[in-house]
Amino acid sequence: MNSTVSNVQVVSNIYPVTTISTIQLPGCPERTVGVQDDPLFRRQIRCRKALKQLAQWKAGGAIDDRQRIATLLDYDLVDAAQIEAYWDNGRCVDCPPGERPFGIVSDGDGFRVECRCQKPNCPAKNPTSA
Repeated sequence: MNSTVSNVQVVSNIYPVTTISTIQLPGCPERTVGVQDDPLFRRQIRCRKALKQLAQWKAGGAIDDRQRIATLLDYDLVDAAQIEAYWDNGRCVDCPPGERPFGIVSDGDGFRVECRCQKPNCPAKNPTSA
């Protein structure tokens, strides 16, 4: 068998949660815990629905979105940039509800989150113009 070196790398966009466990207390329903303990998984969260679910798993119910955002930041579950980029405020009218035209872009010195909408008057790109 001939072994050769290849420049092909297999990658995946699925980030499994490695710290999850299920607990069962007598007389209580089965409960899943540990998602908020996996920092690799938390960095990959890219939508508002998932951010809200993470806040609920950590602190339970919330009165409004401000409280959910405070939970995410106070417990250091996600970066402020994730909330800024993926929370559904100031979205472009051309984008489906819950989605914004943001993505992570490499700028040579590192990575940053940037709006990639092509409309010059996009409220997601220019939040002060909305």
